[in-house]
Amino acid sequence: MRLKPFWRLVPGAVLVLSAWSSAALTVGRAQGSAVIGRPLDISIPVGLDALDSVADLCPEAEVFYGETRVNDRRVELGTSATRAGAGTVRLRVSTPVDEAFVSVVLKLGCIHKFTRRFELRTEQSADLAEAA
Repeated sequence: MRLKPFWRLVPGAVLVLSAWSSAALTVGRAQGSAVIGRPLDISIPVGLDALDSVADLCPEAEVFYGETRVNDRRVELGTSATRAGAGTVRLRVSTPVDEAFVSVVLKLGCIHKFTRRFELRTEQSADLAEAA
């Protein structure tokens, strides 16, 4: 009978320990625009837990122009700290945008992956508009 109270505490202890080890991550809206005929260049603000740094983000991205996936070699990702507890993920694609919609699937986290999908509607560049 002495073991029963102990076993009642185990589920609660597991929940507390798992919540303690989890990280808080806030991902903002994509900043920048997708312009037809120009390479994609956007930045995404990220709020971090006090214990995390931008080095812990381990960003990965899949980029689609329309329904066509852009080759991963053309996608460049970088991170930078903007202030304590905040950072930015910058995504650049060397291939010019050639579709009306761009989709970006951003994965953050080295151990536990957090995924966020961005849908961008493209704009026509002023150069192309003048030529038409």
